[in-house]
Amino acid sequence: MARCLTLVKADDSEQISCLLVDDNDHALLMQIKQNVDILKAELAQMKADQQTTQDQQHVAFMASLSHDLVNLAIGHRIVFDKVRLNEGNGYSNRRGTFVAPANGTYHFTLEITYPSTDPTHDHDAGI
Repeated sequence: MARCLTLVKADDSEQISCLLVDDNDHALLMQIKQNVDILKAELAQMKADQQTTQDQQHVAFMASLSHDLVNLAIGHRIVFDKVRLNEGNGYSNRRGTFVAPANGTYHFTLEITYPSTDPTHDHDAGI
């Protein structure tokens, strides 16, 4: 028995024509359509996952101090109070800590300046 298989545009906006097929071909075409629908759903999920991953990979922060620090004890945590950039929200200016919100390679730069009245005196800073 011949069946009419309706053909529509890819965006489902309008019917194009009717293709006459027998029962065996109809069953095969329905299985192919089901597989295509599954692949479309998987592709949509992969695109959503990729977008989520891309959004999470943008991590950067820049912070500084609005005041001088003097006579710091060993192990003193410096909390940078002027946060200029905090993409990914990894830096906490309440705790003075950075927690990497995504796996990756991170590069940190620290600049320390201090006045020196004796050019022969060494100043040590440990991180």
